[in-house]
Amino acid sequence: MAKRPLYLFALSVYLLFSSFAFAAAGAADEPVPSPAEGAPVNMALDSLDTIRRMAGDSVLTREPRDQERARLFGHVPLYKRQLDSIQNMVPLTYNEVVESYIDQYVHRRKGLISRMMGLSEYYFPIFEQALKEKGLPVELKYLSIVESALNPNAVSRVGATGLWQFMYTTAREYGLQMNSYIDERRDPVAASQAAAEYLSNMYGRYGDWLLAIASYNCGPGNVERAIHKAGGKLDFWAIRPYLPQETRNYVPAYIAVTYLMNYAEEHEIHPAPPELAVQCVPVQIEKHISLSSLSRQLDMEAEQLYLLNPKYRRRIVNGSGAHPQTVWLPPVKAELYASLQRGEADPKVLAASDKKETDDPEPVYYTVRKGDNLTAIANRFRCSVQDLKVWNDLAGTRLVPGQRLMVTSGEAADQPQSRTYLVRTYKVQRGDTLSGIAARFGTSVAVLKELNGIRNATALRAGKIIKVNPEG
Repeated sequence: MAKRPLYLFALSVYLLFSSFAFAAAGAADEPVPSPAEGAPVNMALDSLDTIRRMAGDSVLTREPRDQERARLFGHVPLYKRQLDSIQNMVPLTYNEVVESYIDQYVHRRKGLISRMMGLSEYYFPIFEQALKEKGLPVELKYLSIVESALNPNAVSRVGATGLWQFMYTTAREYGLQMNSYIDERRDPVAASQAAAEYLSNMYGRYGDWLLAIASYNCGPGNVERAIHKAGGKLDFWAIRPYLPQETRNYVPAYIAVTYLMNYAEEHEIHPAPPELAVQCVPVQIEKHISLSSLSRQLDMEAEQLYLLNPKYRRRIVNGSGAHPQTVWLPPVKAELYASLQRGEADPKVLAASDKKETDDPEPVYYTVRKGDNLTAIANRFRCSVQDLKVWNDLAGTRLVPGQRLMVTSGEAADQPQSRTYLVRTYKVQRGDTLSGIAARFGTSVAVLKELNGIRNATALRAGKIIKVNPEG
């Protein structure tokens, strides 16, 4: 009788330790629970990093039991650690939205990233210099990829133009010149300096780089409204739900592009061959000459010269002794141009340069008639409404019968002009408004209402086809 309690005590101790061991073994096989709905993804990732540090990588690199565990234990922590490693002044937040953009670039847009890597060899030194002059983070250079895919001739559907996608009025505000000959929104140097100044102003306004980047996309007015709706929070992720849809995706896309431009090779993405001469120097031109003539004199491809000097709208350098214009050339061609000016070049080259060139074609003008609008005229002469506004220094869209407009650049003047309107109707998209459509096609709300017999703006339904010019 006395031994029985001792036996039972020993058995109890054995069962107690066995249950602890069984529980520990079972816990090792249980999948890590996913974060609760609405919980910050960063919190889940931080927890995983803590587990990895405590347990060692070997515990977490075993073959996962299901897709959720694969996502949590696989590439997600890798993206976070790599973003942390390249983070400088601009916060590179990691979350599910950013992850989806990284995945999209990695799996679907390798060609784009490869091409951007090639083009960046030419453009990034220009951007970096402009940013450094303003004391800004050089990683803001990646914003240009989201803006224009490094295309200096890019024009958005609302008229934003160039590498940094400046709207006409903002470009004017920041000192960029636009006239019938040049558009400095397309000039890598001038536009980068203006972009740096804009970003500097926005950072001074908000004290937050992600908000400054957001305002670059949608303007400070939209950011201010979103901050107000978010209760005054100066945090992009807090105000994100209240921003325009494009801007909600704009910042995550920037973070994803920044990641890929630093870690492309790890995803087997390699730079495409550079499309532009990596080193170029500025040359002052003090005469009126077309870029095509200059390319022949310098024995270089005209397309290469156009790409290096995209600001010349008509591909004509309108330089003079009093107002020289800058042309960017590879160093060898710059030396050749200097030799030509001094008359020291090879006789054959001099003879070629002295040949009488065909006169540059003159621009074409059009006299406004009753019922005309900018959209109709632009479609008739195969240009854009923004072209007409820049060539003729128009602040608005109002035209007066008898008004004389330049309607083609010199380069296009010798091309046969179509008299057919290219855009007659427009299919209304979800979220469209009459004022938005009017702005897009260079007309007015009143004209749209008259053309389509619209009395009430609520009659504008998605899918409806409406006329956008009098000839439609």
